[in-house]
Amino acid sequence: MEYATGVDVGRRKELNEDSVSAVTFDETHLDRERQRGGIFVLADGMGGEKGGEVASYLATTVIQDELTDTLLSLTRGHNRIMEDIDLDETHLPAIPTPDQIRQEMRDAIEAANEAIVTHRSADEGGTTVVVGLYAHGQLFLGWVGDSVAYVINETDGTIAEMTREHSQVQRYVDNGDIRPEVARVHNENHIVTRALGGRSRDPEIVQAPIYGDDIVLFASDGLLDAYTDATDLYRDYVRATDDAERDEIIDDILDTVVTNDEIRDHVLSADGLSTAAEDLIALANDRGGADNISVVLFSDPEQIGRQAVDTPTPARTYEALVGETDDADILDAETQFID
Repeated sequence: MEYATGVDVGRRKELNEDSVSAVTFDETHLDRERQRGGIFVLADGMGGEKGGEVASYLATTVIQDELTDTLLSLTRGHNRIMEDIDLDETHLPAIPTPDQIRQEMRDAIEAANEAIVTHRSADEGGTTVVVGLYAHGQLFLGWVGDSVAYVINETDGTIAEMTREHSQVQRYVDNGDIRPEVARVHNENHIVTRALGGRSRDPEIVQAPIYGDDIVLFASDGLLDAYTDATDLYRDYVRATDDAERDEIIDDILDTVVTNDEIRDHVLSADGLSTAAEDLIALANDRGGADNISVVLFSDPEQIGRQAVDTPTPARTYEALVGETDDADILDAETQFID
């Protein structure tokens, strides 16, 4: 597996409240049989000097601690070296089912929440979180808050947003009250409706296939909401008197905020994941650096490419993934492996 992380304070904040972590497992036998997996966590702390940086640290470390055994069971449990050597199955851990993995993720996120609440007093900060547990070409993705996760496919040149924000402005979008472009500059886009350390913390968890030509990206909202004069654009939009004027302001918004297409282009044009992380942080700072910026990128180039799989192109947007609960053994599809 390949991965890179990046965290930057931005240009307007004095304290960096974001935290990221990555743990990978890579095992090789007979120079050909590899087991690969990883846990990736990004947390965007909230509350400034009241403890957001502590909350994000606890989220990334506690979740890693809680999920490590699950990762090892998932990666080592399906081990085809048993076809080559005389090894009894009792030497390998049981393979967790998708339902068990989802529950382990919920438990890990709740453990992080309990650690945050125990550590702090009632008025101190909380954190958003995005968690990815990856193995065997499958990503289990959980999140609370407004940090985001994308999958970018190099072959097709596409980007899909796999998460949906738990935020006030997302509620406005879902209700049809505002356009998605306007949400990017809305004066309430800092209000999250779920967070660790808060009353509402229920994670959403989805499962998505990941191919060898995919790059997965986690990002805090500091990448997307980097523009420092966003509220001015929102004010102009509200004051507009007709659709033509509003459309002009929408164009101005798209020219100033960091768009999904720009994120895709920066990732695909970068020379490696580390450079992509640096480029995304530089992009956010060039647009104003209004908040802390954190990113996690990972890929598994040894997986089979999407176009080599004899199935239709998977839809991996949030709308397609949410509610999908495939309880079949995630190791059933041999096309997910490369010998």
